[in-house]
Amino acid sequence: MKKALPYIIGLLVLALIIYLFVVNSGKKNKEVSTYITLNKRDKNPYGAFVFHESLKQFFPKATFKINYDYPGESKVFGDNLSNRLYVILQPQFYPQDYEIDDLIALVDRGNNIFVSTFVYNEQVTRFTRAFAKSRNYSYYPFWKS
Repeated sequence: MKKALPYIIGLLVLALIIYLFVVNSGKKNKEVSTYITLNKRDKNPYGAFVFHESLKQFFPKATFKINYDYPGESKVFGDNLSNRLYVILQPQFYPQDYEIDDLIALVDRGNNIFVSTFVYNEQVTRFTRAFAKSRNYSYYPFWKS
């Protein structure tokens, strides 16, 4: 019996491997969504779930508010508080000159601004004094209106 035990265990392991292979071969791989949402609840590659969770990890005592207005209408610009982080996460960011002035005033008060976007205008280039060459993202359905 002792000589047969390794063979029995080997057969059971082999049967388990074959069973797992047969069960998993019938499942189709789920396609990765390439739809750009930038939504805080989406876990797809173009969602912002990981971004929002990371903010909570890096700034545990901070409270977060989501603003859907353009930056000039935000209540953030009306107060004189400092040491704040203003995050702009949009697929396209086309601020006007007066909005850039509001952002500069926010930075002058001791705040920080983080901008993440695919497409931006010349005002952003002048504001950041940086230029990035990127591909044209206009073919994504997110921007078609």
